[in-house]
This record gives sequence, C-alpha cells and structure tokens, in this order.
Amino acid sequence: MPVSETPEAGARRTGRPSGEEAGRLGDAMLDAAKRLFMEQGFAGTSMEAIADAAGVTKRTLYRHLPDKIAVFEAAVRRHAAGHAMPPLPTDPGATLEDRLLAAADHILGWILQPEVLAMYRVTVAEALRFPVLARIVFAVPVADTTAAVERILADVAPGAAAEDLGFAAEQFMHAIASGPFHKAVQGIEPPGLTAAKRERAHRGVRLFLAGAQACLSGGRAGR
Repeated sequence: MPVSETPEAGARRTGRPSGEEAGRLGDAMLDAAKRLFMEQGFAGTSMEAIADAAGVTKRTLYRHLPDKIAVFEAAVRRHAAGHAMPPLPTDPGATLEDRLLAAADHILGWILQPEVLAMYRVTVAEALRFPVLARIVFAVPVADTTAAVERILADVAPGAAAEDLGFAAEQFMHAIASGPFHKAVQGIEPPGLTAAKRERAHRGVRLFLAGAQACLSGGRAGR
C-alpha cells in the first residue's frame, strides 16, 4: 500500500522544491496556521504546533517565515484575499426596497460564514497588536459594502446630500448586520443565514426605509 507523503517529504526526495512546490508548501503551512489561530488564538498557537499541523519541520517553517508574528500576518492576509465580500448584486431597474432586500441577504450571507466569524474573533482580540490586520479582515470590506449601499441610495435619490447618503448607508448596515453578526461572534446565535435571520433583516430594511425619507427626500426614494 502506498505511503502518503507530506509536501516536504516529496521535496526532500527530489532535492530543492520548485517554485510551484514551494508555493504549495507555503499554502499548506498558512492553512494549518490559520486553522490553529482560529481554534486556539494567537497566544495559544506555537510555531511547533503549526509545523506539526502542516506536516513540516520547524526548520522548514522558519525558512519560510521568521517568527509567529510573520506567520499570523501572512495567514490573515491570505484569508482576507480568499474571503473578500463579493460585490453587491446590481439591478438598477428594481425598486429601492427590492435592491436593499437583496443587499441584506448578500451581506448577511457573507458576514455569517463560520470562517469569517472565526477570523474576526482572532483579529479583534489582537487588534491593538495588529490594527492593520483587523481593518483588512473586517473594517475594509464593510466600508466598501457601505459605500456600495450608498451608491444604491444615490441612484434613487440623486438630489440627496452626500453626507446624508453616507449616514443613511451606515444606518442601513447597523439595521441589518450589526445584531446578527455580533450575536454570532459571541455564540448567542449559530453562524449562517437562516430563514428567521433573513426575515428579521428584511423587517430591518423596511424599518430603515420608513425612517430614511428625511435623508433621501431630495430624490425619488418613494417610487
């Protein structure tokens, strides 16, 4: 029966790994590191544990990344690149309510993923040490999504002031995302977008629309 090999074992057999092999080995180490960081936190994860989980020696791990801080930064950045929030769905011909309902489903489907929640917990716990990483993991995609909601509002309220549109978009995000996200982060509710969460978010959208008329009254928000 053939014996399974780690990427490092194959590299030892054939000599120095190729660029592609080295890339796969680096990915395997970062995947193992990310899993351990999410399960055990930064302080609870050792370089030895990462090497063991990746099936490599500590020497190999240190050859790729000099210390645990470098491993953490690389693992978080790789996670962020692979779990970016996709662009909001676009349907300019739909009503404002329908567009915002679709946006709510899309946003919650992303932020309630187990890996997104787990990585947020890790990075927010280390935000003082790694403030840039905390922004990369959550603040930046949420800011980008808020800007996308602002553009939806601007489409139907072209006469509204930019400051009012920005404020309304921020309140939309609070109305539909803050509660479900923080409940999931704290373990009060399970991850994932359920029918009950979706219905609650849709009620939030309609409540938002009922209160947003003052901000959007310069345009065609009531169509």
